[in-house]
Amino acid sequence: VVLFFVVEVVVVVGGAGDIKDMLASLREHASEDAKKPS
Repeated sequence: VVLFFVVEVVVVVGGAGDIKDMLASLREHASEDAKKPS
């Protein structure tokens, strides 16, 4: 359980920047889709 927790912390800390970039790109795509006439 401790090992799993350590791995989770490493993944969260290491992937925090990637997740933020992903969310930013997703928001950009969402705004672009909203601007497009359906």
